[in-house]
Amino acid sequence: MTVEPVRQVVAPRGVLILVALAAGFVVAFGIRLASGIVGPLFLALVLTIAAFPVRNALVRRGVPPWLGTVAVILAIYLGTVALAVLVVVSGAELAGLLPQYADDLRSLVAGLTDWLAARGVQPPRPRRSSRPSTWDGSRASSRPCWRTSCRS
Repeated sequence: MTVEPVRQVVAPRGVLILVALAAGFVVAFGIRLASGIVGPLFLALVLTIAAFPVRNALVRRGVPPWLGTVAVILAIYLGTVALAVLVVVSGAELAGLLPQYADDLRSLVAGLTDWLAARGVQPPRPRRSSRPSTWDGSRASSRPCWRTSCRS
């Protein structure tokens, strides 16, 4: 009885690349569908990794492990609240500073518009409706006009 050697079947490189791209697409699509779960999960993971050394340091100093875990949870909550307060305060300061930069922004937009106009780019003009208005100022017209040829 002779044993025949097993032949390995290797797929062509193009097929492997195509399968890898399809797998990447499926993974990306799955992450997109589960983004409501994946985002908070990664945030919790990052916060836990960042705060976990506090627990280890407390346990080495003789604090019970449960109290170290509570300290980590409190540290995460305090950090999150502090970050939220900083975002709110920064937003309020930005809202207070924006009026000071309104003139600069207007001149920047005017300069950009002039630069584009010098190169032949014109801003879009508002379209005029070919359909007459069905609003007479005080009430809606009783007969709406859906065709462009109808005039009242």
